[in-house]
Amino acid sequence: MTKKLEVGIIGGGPAGLSTGSKLAREGAHVKVYEEHPRIGKPMHCAGVISPSTFSLIKVSQQVVKNHLYGVRVGVPDRIDVTYQAESRRAIVIDRERLDVELAERLVSVGGELLLSHRASLEMSGEKIYLRSEGERERFDYVVDAGGVKSYLSRVGINGDVLPAAQMDIITPDCDQRIVEMWVDKARNKDFFFWCVPLEEDLVRVGTASKTEPEAALNSFAVWRFSKVEAVKKLYGQIVFSGYTEKLVEGKVLYVGDAAGQTKPTTGGGLRYGLSGAEEAARAIIHNFREEEPLNIYEERWVERWRREVQIQRLVRKIFLRLDEKKLVRLLETVRDDDLLPILVDRGDMDEHSSLLSLLSKRRIHRLGIGAIRALISEMISPRR
Repeated sequence: MTKKLEVGIIGGGPAGLSTGSKLAREGAHVKVYEEHPRIGKPMHCAGVISPSTFSLIKVSQQVVKNHLYGVRVGVPDRIDVTYQAESRRAIVIDRERLDVELAERLVSVGGELLLSHRASLEMSGEKIYLRSEGERERFDYVVDAGGVKSYLSRVGINGDVLPAAQMDIITPDCDQRIVEMWVDKARNKDFFFWCVPLEEDLVRVGTASKTEPEAALNSFAVWRFSKVEAVKKLYGQIVFSGYTEKLVEGKVLYVGDAAGQTKPTTGGGLRYGLSGAEEAARAIIHNFREEEPLNIYEERWVERWRREVQIQRLVRKIFLRLDEKKLVRLLETVRDDDLLPILVDRGDMDEHSSLLSLLSKRRIHRLGIGAIRALISEMISPRR
């Protein structure tokens, strides 16, 4: 009798659930361990994804909360620039609903989902186990999709992680078709502020910071909306490092935030994590059949996203170096040279490299900021 593939997965978020579903469809026995009692809780995500990412997930339209057509970018009390496209440029999703549908998909193809089960990895020679609720079970492979907690357990306190705070505010003072991004170095030097319209008169405002993100957020929200009526507050952590040094260790594969598969510019990780789920599941299946080495997962994922992550790391460095005066000058150039339509109309939320190459050929040099130009040149130069 042919041995059945046994896979244990830590974490019931999109990366873990997607990996599990792909493996279960191939006939594997899959167990997903989720430490919380409900899928999708607690929710940390701002919820903005690209239309192409939404198409990849293949979930129902019930997951969609809003459609975004443009962006407003600014420095408070100094300058802001707005552009709205004719076609949809981004989607705001109900992240809890997304996770629930992915969990239902897992179960429908034969996977097991264990809620309120915190799992820990144990090794004994070449054997791997997951221990949960006092019991230990052996698996052929383990996928760690345990999020930021798993990431920090591997890289330690030196990992590039920022605490984040969000709140949902009732206000008529927000265009439902436009996402806002504000840079205010006086309130928060570590990251920008975002305003994401969820539905009519309801907007999600957030930021991330090394120190007191909630205080920074409250101060910004009062400036932006004057009267702040928060109906929900959300807290979490965002990984900005890009992928970790190793995505495979023995027969353990790391996927999603646990692998640092996020965008260094924004911390968003859905597209990169789903790509990790696809490649990890494929590698496990082929390795179990003795067709390919397991680290083909790491090779394929890194080959696909390395350049993008490198570029975004440099963009993040630029952001951290710029003071308010230079940011204002940058936005003045964006406004005067009408660059925002290029970013919105031709841009891909998940891949920034083509945009930076395009902008570098435009009049970005008028900024007169040598450091920016040098970094952009480094971004678009070939890497081997």
